[in-house]
Amino acid sequence: MVQISIQEEFAGTMLDLKAFIGVFNKHADIFSPYKGYLLKHWSQLYKRQFKDRGMLKGKKREEIFKRWLALFFEGLRMKDLTSHYKDMVEFGRELTDMGISLEELILSLHFFEEVSMPLLMKHYPDKDKLAKMLFALDMLFHNELACLSMAYFYRYRSEIARLEKMKEDLTHMIVHDLKSPVNVISVAIDILLGGIGQTGQVNDSEYLKLIASASKNMRQMLNNLLDIHKMEKGEFVLDKSYGDINEVTQDVIESIRPKLDDKKIKVLFRKEEIAPFFFDKGVIKRVIDNLLDNAIKFSSSGSSVIISSKAKDGKVFLSVKNRGPVIKKEYREKIFEKFGQARLASKGKKYGTGLGLAFCKMAVDASGGEIKVLSGKTGTTFVFSLPA
Repeated sequence: MVQISIQEEFAGTMLDLKAFIGVFNKHADIFSPYKGYLLKHWSQLYKRQFKDRGMLKGKKREEIFKRWLALFFEGLRMKDLTSHYKDMVEFGRELTDMGISLEELILSLHFFEEVSMPLLMKHYPDKDKLAKMLFALDMLFHNELACLSMAYFYRYRSEIARLEKMKEDLTHMIVHDLKSPVNVISVAIDILLGGIGQTGQVNDSEYLKLIASASKNMRQMLNNLLDIHKMEKGEFVLDKSYGDINEVTQDVIESIRPKLDDKKIKVLFRKEEIAPFFFDKGVIKRVIDNLLDNAIKFSSSGSSVIISSKAKDGKVFLSVKNRGPVIKKEYREKIFEKFGQARLASKGKKYGTGLGLAFCKMAVDASGGEIKVLSGKTGTTFVFSLPA
């Protein structure tokens, strides 16, 4: 619910209309018999202007305009307009949540003014009295427009604050995710240099493997970020050729073997015979690598990850299943969004930057396939398909 202080929030914007309260009460009496006429012609002007562009269509438009008209009459009959202004701000907030543009709000109010003013002209033949009545109504419309516009201000102020918070969360995540491999490389190099200083040779090649693995993680994160940017700009080009997806998957498993051994995680590759087909082996290899890396990250030590491949109905399917935590239904689409996991972090859900999954979705989409996540008591499965 929007909470506002008229005096503070609308300073310099709202016009003081206390002197016109009696005039507004007369307006209510004049307009009351014409409610059906106002709704009909108001709706017609809106429809003529926006056609298929407008968000308000059919029964929804009728419902919104009826509520709007009811608020207008409530305002005309009030002795203190402050509560009416608050109701208008709240009404404006509801309209913005529905996706109605500020242009629609402004023009809709203008259309209502256009259909209502002639009724006053008809009622007041005296020009001086008519001028006063029209002026008062015009000032009320000005204040109501300020209220509706203020609803947009609240909406976008909140959106800016949300984006700033997401940016802060994202920065922390990227720094954290980069800091970890950098620390591994730094410590491993110090140990290697210490050994070389004593014996003149590398004593333990395991530290070299750690450096290679950490470097790969950093490179993968940066490549994901750069390629997502390319995809968004339409500059990402696939290099397709005939290949065996089972061979590509096996290569990924072998490349990530040190990480599997370190967490004592077993990979079970349940593959069906799949004929070679046309796809970008490098890109799909990175998709599988990201999914497998994600599965390892959320698997407990000593557990297993299951990779399955099959061909069906002209498509090739590959899935990666882990025994990690359940992903709630309302979060399953968000984790594929660019920095979507940063948004979840603001809700207390700790995942990571989400760049890997965003890359996977964009890469699979670019390849003409689909990717989705299934999650339940038995674990979480990422499955994608490609046209064979």
